[in-house]
Amino acid sequence: MSKHSIAPMAFFLSAIIGGFILGAYSQSKPDQNLDEEKASNNLQKLADEKAEISKLDWVLLKARVDALQDAIKDDLKQPLTATAFFYDHVRKKIVITVFVDPVWLAGKGIGDVKNSFENRAAKLNAKAFINLTDEGVIATGPYYCSVEFYHLTLVGQDLKIKPIAEWEKGQLILK
Repeated sequence: MSKHSIAPMAFFLSAIIGGFILGAYSQSKPDQNLDEEKASNNLQKLADEKAEISKLDWVLLKARVDALQDAIKDDLKQPLTATAFFYDHVRKKIVITVFVDPVWLAGKGIGDVKNSFENRAAKLNAKAFINLTDEGVIATGPYYCSVEFYHLTLVGQDLKIKPIAEWEKGQLILK
């Protein structure tokens, strides 16, 4: 598959997934606290359940993820690159961190930045949603996932993480 055919396919799949999530979310709006508690309980059960995988399969899976991240970063010049997906046991949420290219950020207005962050967060939330659904977990609403946007800054001689925004419960909060 050529590099030129990957981008349209990725956009098409993202549009389908986004439409599915928006459709499912807009069909019902049950009690938010009940949904949030249910999502937390489902995630905790999944975090406690162990999956059996060979070490070779694990190594190959990590290699594939690394290759895909490189393809996004190098081939598509993506200014918002997901760097980690992990389960936060304290918050009982999946947390996705996204590195923001500071050159891209400096050249955008606040409206463009917010729109880009919201779109990226929705797409990453969809990836988590699909994988949770594949594992039999019913994830409702945006309560099970948080997306944190950051870039790196030099403080003295140390490189520090600087939070820019967080997408929590379907809302973008600029830092």
